[in-house]
Amino acid sequence: MEPDARVPLPDSSTVVEAAPALFDSLAIDDLHVARAMGNNPQVFAGLLEYLDVLYAALPPRIRELAILAAARALGDRYEWHQHVFEAREAGLSLATIRTLGRGETDGLADDAAALVTYVRAYCDRAVTDEAHERARTHFEPDELVAIALLVSHYVGTGLFIDAMRVTPEAAFVGWEPTETDLDSTD
Repeated sequence: MEPDARVPLPDSSTVVEAAPALFDSLAIDDLHVARAMGNNPQVFAGLLEYLDVLYAALPPRIRELAILAAARALGDRYEWHQHVFEAREAGLSLATIRTLGRGETDGLADDAAALVTYVRAYCDRAVTDEAHERARTHFEPDELVAIALLVSHYVGTGLFIDAMRVTPEAAFVGWEPTETDLDSTD
Protein backbone atom coordinates (compact mmCIF):
# COMPACT_ATOMS: atom_id res chain seq x y z
CA MET A 1 0.00 0.00 0.00
CA GLU A 2 1.23 3.50 -0.79
CA PRO A 3 1.71 5.61 2.34
CA ASP A 4 -1.65 7.42 2.22
CA ALA A 5 -3.78 5.08 0.10
CA ARG A 6 -6.86 3.67 1.81
CA VAL A 7 -6.74 0.43 -0.17
CA PRO A 8 -3.88 -1.86 -1.18
CA LEU A 9 -2.27 -1.24 -4.57
CA PRO A 10 -1.82 -4.77 -5.90
CA ASP A 11 0.54 -5.36 -8.79
CA SER A 12 -0.73 -6.78 -12.07
CA SER A 13 0.24 -10.35 -11.24
CA THR A 14 -2.03 -10.26 -8.19
CA VAL A 15 -4.94 -8.83 -10.20
CA VAL A 16 -4.51 -11.35 -13.02
CA GLU A 17 -4.22 -14.21 -10.52
CA ALA A 18 -7.51 -13.15 -8.94
CA ALA A 19 -9.33 -13.11 -12.30
CA PRO A 20 -7.22 -14.81 -14.98
CA ALA A 21 -10.05 -15.11 -17.50
CA LEU A 22 -10.62 -11.37 -17.49
CA PHE A 23 -7.16 -10.20 -18.48
CA ASP A 24 -4.90 -11.40 -21.29
CA SER A 25 -2.28 -8.89 -20.31
CA LEU A 26 -2.47 -6.07 -17.87
CA ALA A 27 0.03 -3.23 -17.59
CA ILE A 28 -1.19 -1.44 -14.50
CA ASP A 29 1.94 -1.47 -12.39
CA ASP A 30 2.84 2.13 -13.19
CA LEU A 31 -0.57 3.65 -12.39
CA HIS A 32 -1.68 3.86 -8.78
CA VAL A 33 -5.31 4.45 -9.76
CA ALA A 34 -5.37 1.27 -11.87
CA ARG A 35 -3.73 -0.68 -9.06
CA ALA A 36 -6.32 0.60 -6.58
CA MET A 37 -9.14 -0.41 -8.95
CA GLY A 38 -7.45 -3.80 -9.25
CA ASN A 39 -8.74 -4.66 -5.79
CA ASN A 40 -11.90 -5.74 -7.62
CA PRO A 41 -10.65 -7.35 -10.86
CA GLN A 42 -14.10 -8.09 -12.28
CA VAL A 43 -15.32 -4.51 -11.88
CA PHE A 44 -12.00 -3.17 -13.14
CA ALA A 45 -12.22 -5.38 -16.25
CA GLY A 46 -15.71 -4.10 -17.00
CA LEU A 47 -14.60 -0.53 -16.50
CA LEU A 48 -11.72 -1.02 -18.93
CA GLU A 49 -14.08 -2.45 -21.55
CA TYR A 50 -16.41 0.52 -21.12
CA LEU A 51 -13.51 2.95 -21.35
CA ASP A 52 -12.27 1.26 -24.54
CA VAL A 53 -15.67 1.89 -26.13
CA LEU A 54 -15.71 5.53 -24.99
CA TYR A 55 -12.18 6.10 -26.28
CA ALA A 56 -13.05 4.60 -29.66
CA ALA A 57 -16.14 6.82 -29.96
CA LEU A 58 -14.18 10.08 -30.13
CA PRO A 59 -11.16 11.37 -32.03
CA PRO A 60 -8.13 11.48 -29.70
CA ARG A 61 -7.90 15.30 -29.83
CA ILE A 62 -11.53 15.72 -28.71
CA ARG A 63 -11.24 12.99 -26.10
CA GLU A 64 -8.16 14.53 -24.49
CA LEU A 65 -9.58 18.08 -24.64
CA ALA A 66 -12.64 16.81 -22.77
CA ILE A 67 -10.59 14.92 -20.18
CA LEU A 68 -8.27 17.87 -19.52
CA ALA A 69 -11.19 20.30 -19.34
CA ALA A 70 -12.91 18.04 -16.80
CA ALA A 71 -9.74 17.53 -14.78
CA ARG A 72 -9.15 21.28 -14.64
CA ALA A 73 -12.78 22.09 -13.82
CA LEU A 74 -12.61 19.67 -10.90
CA GLY A 75 -9.07 20.53 -9.80
CA ASP A 76 -8.16 16.87 -10.35
CA ARG A 77 -4.36 16.98 -10.35
CA TYR A 78 -3.96 13.22 -10.79
CA GLU A 79 -5.95 12.97 -14.03
CA TRP A 80 -4.57 16.26 -15.33
CA HIS A 81 -1.03 14.98 -14.82
CA GLN A 82 -1.76 11.67 -16.56
CA HIS A 83 -3.59 13.18 -19.50
CA VAL A 84 -1.30 16.11 -20.29
CA PHE A 85 1.05 13.56 -21.81
CA GLU A 86 -1.81 11.77 -23.59
CA ALA A 87 -3.00 15.12 -24.92
CA ARG A 88 0.40 15.86 -26.40
CA GLU A 89 0.39 12.46 -28.12
CA ALA A 90 -3.09 13.30 -29.47
CA GLY A 91 -1.72 16.47 -31.03
CA LEU A 92 -2.74 19.16 -28.55
CA SER A 93 -0.27 22.01 -28.51
CA LEU A 94 1.47 23.16 -25.37
CA ALA A 95 -0.31 26.51 -25.78
CA THR A 96 -3.70 24.77 -25.77
CA ILE A 97 -2.79 22.74 -22.69
CA ARG A 98 -1.58 25.85 -20.86
CA THR A 99 -4.80 27.70 -21.81
CA LEU A 100 -6.85 24.84 -20.37
CA GLY A 101 -4.65 24.84 -17.28
CA ARG A 102 -5.42 28.52 -16.70
CA GLY A 103 -9.12 27.71 -16.97
CA GLU A 104 -9.48 29.86 -20.08
CA THR A 105 -10.78 29.40 -23.60
CA ASP A 106 -9.22 32.48 -25.22
CA GLY A 107 -7.26 31.50 -28.29
CA LEU A 108 -8.82 28.06 -28.63
CA ALA A 109 -10.40 27.02 -31.92
CA ASP A 110 -14.20 27.44 -31.94
CA ASP A 111 -14.87 23.71 -31.54
CA ALA A 112 -12.38 23.40 -28.67
CA ALA A 113 -13.79 26.45 -26.88
CA ALA A 114 -17.34 25.14 -27.26
CA LEU A 115 -16.25 21.73 -25.95
CA VAL A 116 -14.40 23.17 -22.95
CA THR A 117 -17.35 25.41 -22.08
CA TYR A 118 -19.71 22.44 -22.33
CA VAL A 119 -17.48 20.20 -20.20
CA ARG A 120 -17.08 22.84 -17.50
CA ALA A 121 -20.85 23.34 -17.37
CA TYR A 122 -21.34 19.58 -17.32
CA CYS A 123 -18.95 19.22 -14.37
CA ASP A 124 -20.91 21.95 -12.55
CA ARG A 125 -24.23 20.26 -13.40
CA ALA A 126 -25.19 23.47 -15.15
CA VAL A 127 -25.39 22.81 -18.90
CA THR A 128 -27.57 25.55 -20.33
CA ASP A 129 -29.45 25.41 -23.61
CA GLU A 130 -26.95 27.95 -24.93
CA ALA A 131 -23.92 25.83 -23.98
CA HIS A 132 -25.56 22.73 -25.44
CA GLU A 133 -26.46 24.44 -28.71
CA ARG A 134 -22.98 25.91 -29.03
CA ALA A 135 -21.46 22.44 -28.60
CA ARG A 136 -24.09 21.01 -30.96
CA THR A 137 -22.87 23.29 -33.77
CA HIS A 138 -19.55 21.44 -33.65
CA PHE A 139 -20.49 17.93 -32.53
CA GLU A 140 -23.13 15.44 -33.63
CA PRO A 141 -25.54 14.02 -31.03
CA ASP A 142 -23.62 10.72 -30.84
CA GLU A 143 -20.42 12.65 -30.12
CA LEU A 144 -22.10 14.75 -27.42
CA VAL A 145 -23.36 11.59 -25.77
CA ALA A 146 -19.86 10.09 -25.87
CA ILE A 147 -18.36 13.32 -24.52
CA ALA A 148 -20.88 13.45 -21.67
CA LEU A 149 -20.30 9.81 -20.73
CA LEU A 150 -16.52 10.21 -20.97
CA VAL A 151 -16.63 13.24 -18.69
CA SER A 152 -18.90 11.32 -16.30
CA HIS A 153 -16.30 8.57 -16.18
CA TYR A 154 -13.53 11.01 -15.30
CA VAL A 155 -15.67 12.78 -12.70
CA GLY A 156 -16.29 9.37 -11.13
CA THR A 157 -12.63 8.44 -11.36
CA GLY A 158 -11.70 11.69 -9.64
CA LEU A 159 -14.12 10.90 -6.83
CA PHE A 160 -12.65 7.39 -6.59
CA ILE A 161 -9.12 8.81 -6.41
CA ASP A 162 -10.16 11.15 -3.60
CA ALA A 163 -12.11 8.50 -1.66
CA MET A 164 -9.31 5.93 -1.88
CA ARG A 165 -6.67 8.62 -1.32
CA VAL A 166 -4.70 7.48 -4.35
CA THR A 167 -1.50 9.47 -4.70
CA PRO A 168 0.23 10.45 -7.94
CA GLU A 169 3.16 8.38 -9.18
CA ALA A 170 5.27 11.46 -9.88
CA ALA A 171 5.45 15.13 -8.97
CA PHE A 172 2.58 17.15 -10.45
CA VAL A 173 3.48 18.57 -13.86
CA GLY A 174 1.53 21.75 -13.09
CA TRP A 175 -1.51 23.42 -14.57
CA GLU A 176 0.70 25.33 -17.00
CA PRO A 177 3.50 22.93 -17.84
CA THR A 178 6.47 23.93 -19.93
CA GLU A 179 8.03 21.91 -22.70
CA THR A 180 10.79 20.97 -20.23
CA ASP A 181 8.19 19.70 -17.73
CA LEU A 182 6.71 17.47 -20.39
CA ASP A 183 10.09 16.17 -21.50
CA SER A 184 11.35 15.40 -18.00
CA THR A 185 8.24 13.87 -16.38
CA ASP A 186 6.37 10.70 -17.27
